[in-house]
Amino acid sequence: HFRSDREVVLTAVRQCGHALAHAQGGLKDDIEVALAAIGTHGSALVHASTKLRNETALVLAAVTKDGSALAYGSDALRKDREFIMLAVAINGLCLQYAAPELRADRQVVLQAVRSNPHALEHADSRLKRDRETVLAAVVQDGMALSHALDSVKND
Repeated sequence: HFRSDREVVLTAVRQCGHALAHAQGGLKDDIEVALAAIGTHGSALVHASTKLRNETALVLAAVTKDGSALAYGSDALRKDREFIMLAVAINGLCLQYAAPELRADRQVVLQAVRSNPHALEHADSRLKRDRETVLAAVVQDGMALSHALDSVKND
């Protein structure tokens, strides 16, 4: 019965967000419990209910803590251009988990590389050959050139 005791579960997830995996009784669908879990480990989003993994504010909170948490966001959010623009502004590396069509969207990729120049690694190959995109990345960190494709590297 401890796994369905809200106070016990809240205490546990405040210590270790992944304790949310052991919650029962609808607590994985409790926004306050999920936010507390994500506050310690963004990737604890994986243990939240399907419904909560579609909540914009919750997924953005997780991405703020850990960009890879976007992998656990809903497919709908990972395909939502407006949402992805916000997410990559917070953590450019979460571009990796955006829908393929958004990894090929110049504005999305430019936003991501402005946040983290190494997001270029996760861009569509067409944009890895695009001079403007590559320049936006390497102006911040020359090592981002390692993610460009050869047709740009030789220019």
